Amino acid sequence: MRVIATAGHVDHGKSTLVRALTGTDPDRWAEEHRRGLTLDLGYAWTTLPTGEELAFVDVPGHERFIANMLAGLGPAPGVLFVVAADEGWRRQSTEHLAAVQALGIEHVLVAVTRADLADPAAATRQAREHLGDVPVVAVSAVTGAGLDALRTALADLCGRLPAPTTEGRVRLWIDRVFTMRGAGTVATGTLESGRVAVGDTLQVLRPEGFLTATVRGLQALGEPRREVPAVARVAVNLRGTTTDDLARGHTLLTPGAWHRTATVDARLLAPDDVPEHLTLHVGTAAVPARVRPLGGDAVRLTWQHPLPLQAGDRLVLRDPGRHHIVAGAQVLDADPPALTRRGAARERASDLAARDARLDVAAEVARRGWARASDLRALGATPDEVADAGVRRVGEVLVSQTQWAAWTGALGEVVRAAVDADPLQARMPAGAAASALGLPTADLVGPLASDAGLQLVAGHVEVPGRRADLGAAEAGLDALEQRLAQRPFAAPEADDLQAAGLGPRQVAAAVRLGRVLDLGGHVLVLPTAPALAMRRLAALPQPFTTSQARQALDTTRRVVIPLLTELDRRGWTRRIDAGHREVARAGGTP
Repeated sequence: MRVIATAGHVDHGKSTLVRALTGTDPDRWAEEHRRGLTLDLGYAWTTLPTGEELAFVDVPGHERFIANMLAGLGPAPGVLFVVAADEGWRRQSTEHLAAVQALGIEHVLVAVTRADLADPAAATRQAREHLGDVPVVAVSAVTGAGLDALRTALADLCGRLPAPTTEGRVRLWIDRVFTMRGAGTVATGTLESGRVAVGDTLQVLRPEGFLTATVRGLQALGEPRREVPAVARVAVNLRGTTTDDLARGHTLLTPGAWHRTATVDARLLAPDDVPEHLTLHVGTAAVPARVRPLGGDAVRLTWQHPLPLQAGDRLVLRDPGRHHIVAGAQVLDADPPALTRRGAARERASDLAARDARLDVAAEVARRGWARASDLRALGATPDEVADAGVRRVGEVLVSQTQWAAWTGALGEVVRAAVDADPLQARMPAGAAASALGLPTADLVGPLASDAGLQLVAGHVEVPGRRADLGAAEAGLDALEQRLAQRPFAAPEADDLQAAGLGPRQVAAAVRLGRVLDLGGHVLVLPTAPALAMRRLAALPQPFTTSQARQALDTTRRVVIPLLTELDRRGWTRRIDAGHREVARAGGTP
């Protein structure tokens, strides 16, 4: 499906032409029929000679309804511009052309209507004077003259439209909400990206915040669909919302996939004098906005409630009092930095002058120091652009070279300071190091430690060659090792450890250094004790009891129970029942 909008001066026959092309009257309201005037957006569709389906968004031409016109034009990739042969180019034609140009819609076809009432040559010439060398077709919706040529020209226009982005995230600007009997709440709009399917969960972004809704049903071109890809006119039956929850200007979004902002830096596309307070139009939304000039054609736009925007989005700035389009603008940065220093606005304008309308992932990471891949994608970067950014990446975090170097140096400093401050520990937990550096994730600690000449061991950062210094407790540990060398299974009591100056921290350091093995509850033996125990137990008649093991090892029940548990854990012994074990002969015992 393709989608185009109509444009042109009031009462130049836009709706009549759409009705002649589609057989459907796009005017929905009785007031529109009574006055012969389109007041709001209308919708109709047809099948082109190529077999392609084309949906029209018919917009009002009267200046009082320019906000409705912009809501229809905003999401459309192409325009059918209507000029009446008997009236020619008029003031509102110029206003609609300003909107088309402000939105950056490059694919335009002109229909000179009422060719049965006047020679279309003058209107054709005027249209080309304003629009340039665009296709022009003279038609009469009354006699049908030129309609076949117009259908062919529409097919050619659709063939030139940019390829839609059918994969990835959904953004649909809502333009109409109603209730359908037996179905519930229905929202319609132009799906500009992604694809929507029955059963999908979508977020509804409103000034009041998010709602979550489930797609209960879909229609496109009047037919039920299981799935609809962009670009398309679509009616979405939503479960979990009411008509009171939704309105024109709200958006249906892929959950968590869009950056929401109330501030953007943009480039004016017609950089004249721009008032400070204007109405900003984007998609079907219209919000009061403040314009802050930064320098040159760069401005900062701010408004009250967040909108889902990305670099490259086109905006229209309108003076609501005069019903006048002041300028178009294009978003350059949907998440701009704060301007807090003197001269920051001037520096920002200089930076923006060198930008195009696509998100530069490497530049964005350099400005921030680091960024999550998901945040960059939410700002408009494609997965390929994130993957090919040319910066350091660890998992989902992208880091600039400058930031990486700063973190590398800082990690070396904080770890060495921690080791110096606590020689007994002689290392720093990775989580503590990540917190000290303000890292977005502790996953960065390992590669940073490697670059800093450090080691990540068992969740701790160590300085190579530095080992725990037991200080005054070193003599007590030496004595304990000598004692256990003579009686391997005579584990010291708590009083013995205290007398040797081996408190919990000293014991933990000795265990970490591999000088003793803690069987649990500070039951300490030498690391060689399990293998020695196995040699003695293997010599017993199999199976053996706990008591027989205790006697063979010349130890106490306090020691033999955790020792046998350790041997079971290693697979060197096997428990048969509550009172018996045996050596696991096939288990690779020492």
